[in-house]
This record gives sequence, C-alpha cells and structure tokens, in this order.
Amino acid sequence: MTKEELLLIKSFTSTDEKREIADKFGYQKDTVSAIIRGDRRITDDNKPMFEKLLKKAKQNKIKQPQK
Repeated sequence: MTKEELLLIKSFTSTDEKREIADKFGYQKDTVSAIIRGDRRITDDNKPMFEKLLKKAKQNKIKQPQK
C-alpha cells in the first residue's frame, strides 16, 4: 500500500469508521493508526482490513463536495 493510499485512509475515514472496520477484522483502531503513522507494517493478516479501509476512503472522497 502506498503512502498516498494511507493518506487517503487517514483523511477520508472517520475515527468511528476506522474502529468499526478494525473491529470486523479483529483489530483495534490503534493498529490502524500505528500503520498509518509508519510505526507498524501492513502484513498479510491485516492487508484485507486496509483494502476495506481504502475502499471506504475512496467512497467518502467521492461523496465529499468539491470546493
């Protein structure tokens, strides 16, 4: 996952969305935050969670009104 994709997740998903998706995959929101910060790495185990987060971020970005 690229830095740009992680930035999309950071910018376009709410704390509640991160928590909800992390819970579905058996993780805590803190794990998501640590990976976005670069303190932890994406593994084969948590990669599906980040694919779901990226999908949600892209959906949210599309819904956001243009300035």
